[in-house]
Amino acid sequence: MQPAARSPLCHFRGAADDRAGGADRLIGSHRSVSRPNSHRSVRRVSRGRARSMPAARSSRLRAGLLPAFGGGRDRGRLFARRSAIAWLTRSDSLGWAEAYNSAVARCVQIRQPSGGFAMNAQQLAAWIREEQEKISGITRQLMEKISIVPRIDHDRWLTDVRTLFEHYRAHTIRHIALEEQDGYLTPVTEARPFLSKEVDRLQHEHREMIRLIDAIHRDLPGIQSGDFLLLRDICHRIQDVLQYMEHHEREETLLLMSAFTDDTGEKD
Repeated sequence: MQPAARSPLCHFRGAADDRAGGADRLIGSHRSVSRPNSHRSVRRVSRGRARSMPAARSSRLRAGLLPAFGGGRDRGRLFARRSAIAWLTRSDSLGWAEAYNSAVARCVQIRQPSGGFAMNAQQLAAWIREEQEKISGITRQLMEKISIVPRIDHDRWLTDVRTLFEHYRAHTIRHIALEEQDGYLTPVTEARPFLSKEVDRLQHEHREMIRLIDAIHRDLPGIQSGDFLLLRDICHRIQDVLQYMEHHEREETLLLMSAFTDDTGEKD
């Protein structure tokens, strides 16, 4: 087995969960590493909270962007490599996009012999990008709309929120349904059986997302322009769902890359 390429690796223990209001603790030490084309760096820190860490990086760690594994050499190495992937995803580089598309293509190629998948690798990669771009576009519009409740013209604002949320709900449910129907992450467990718990957790989150989205869909039509407390509450609920889904999509992407890229997710 070829040694893994050097990457900025970080080791963490425990689980971070912003939904419950928890805060993670950074454990271990970090070597001083500078990102390409960037003056930011992570300096050595002692046991406890990170110091001198860029705000964007710190917030992503608190959001649980990278799952923390409890132990084991394979799991520790996987998590370290996925930490390196997280650095690549923030660079938005062509190399990361190519690696992601390659992972998707490999996922489909593994599935094709069974005859259960209708799209080829390129079609699936294009479909994933299109769906994620649509959902991301609607998410941005919806987030901007609910960020500030206007003091006047609540009726028009409410109509816009309902319309945008309907579009978001339709695309998200379709996206989840197609993933569930086609067993999108099944090849991950076939190639890396030790990731089966992560796949199960993400699939369980699909059902939770649908319940949260349906609850908002049920309550939103009954809110009137004069219901100021309900307006604020529904905005917070929509914002939470949007953030949950964004976090979920990032975890799926990292899981796929960790399983199918050449230098990540390898098992001894």
